[in-house]
Amino acid sequence: MSDTPETDFHCWTDNSEELLIAVCHADFCRKLERERNEARYLLKHAQSALDAIHLEIGGWIKTMSVTSK
Repeated sequence: MSDTPETDFHCWTDNSEELLIAVCHADFCRKLERERNEARYLLKHAQSALDAIHLEIGGWIKTMSVTSK
């Protein structure tokens, strides 16, 4: 079984000139591109949030280790 069943479902094979070519609808490709762009956007903002948390926790840990001595 393929690990891309949705793409496989939306594509067909063109056997013109005895070459096998997988072809997908442009609308399906646009949908995938929009989903990819949204995932990249969310990942970018999640990374920024994690960086901010890391700075906060790092500062708190440093403060705790200095004051506990």
